[in-house]
Amino acid sequence: MPGNLRDSQTRRTDLGCTNKENRASGIHSLMTDPLATLRSTFGFDGFRPGQEDIVAAAIAGEDLLAIMPTGGGKSLCFQLPAIVREGLTIVVSPLIALMRGQVAQMRELGVAARSMSSGNTPEENALAMTEAEDGALDMLYLSPERLARHGMKAFLKRIGVTMIAVGLVYICVSVHPRPIPLH
Repeated sequence: MPGNLRDSQTRRTDLGCTNKENRASGIHSLMTDPLATLRSTFGFDGFRPGQEDIVAAAIAGEDLLAIMPTGGGKSLCFQLPAIVREGLTIVVSPLIALMRGQVAQMRELGVAARSMSSGNTPEENALAMTEAEDGALDMLYLSPERLARHGMKAFLKRIGVTMIAVGLVYICVSVHPRPIPLH
């Protein structure tokens, strides 16, 4: 498997600190070079076309919309900034199987990630909430129905989200010669 495999429970720095300790001590910010992180975490020597600019904008905290082809490496464009940036990244994805696969991949690479969806057990969702509240996560994947649940907005405010990525968006555009009255 490409990448530098680390402890699957928490991300470790060379100093041996856990993710939560990294945030508390500021060590997390030492991992700021996207290309070095791309190599050490994902095992890639370089970015695919378009990825580097998107990753740089996300790391800088810019609002952005990235439209990329299938297989173009969209997920890396939010996963890498989630690793490099300090704080919690929320990833909204309607595809539970894809979400589960990405969470498993991130955890295998040593990134502190969990998901909350209707496909999880109540215990799995509770663990994700607890770890998010404790500051132990880099990434929390949410299905749209979890995001829309009562109390989720207050929860997200309380835990201090620093970046939100929408992993897959379907957009319908309709063009009409004149406005359609809505009654």
